[in-house]
Amino acid sequence: MVINYPTGPAAKQSRNPNKYWNSFSWGELGADAQNLWGMLGWNSGNWDGPESNYPASYQTEWQRLTAGERDTATKLGYDQATWDED
Repeated sequence: MVINYPTGPAAKQSRNPNKYWNSFSWGELGADAQNLWGMLGWNSGNWDGPESNYPASYQTEWQRLTAGERDTATKLGYDQATWDED
């Protein structure tokens, strides 16, 4: 049985990565996406929790992310415009 986990390319293709990723629970992400989101401070405790528990990266503008964080966000299907959307 093949499980199709959500991916960064699919998020980018959707043209709305926020909406794309928000349609999945943490457990539905698969290890690769969980690892990438983990680099941005996300985990099972804050992904599905209240906004008050979200990591700092959630409120950080693209230009204020580190180069590594921008690379991770890019792998998740974001660019500056989609990352900075409200």
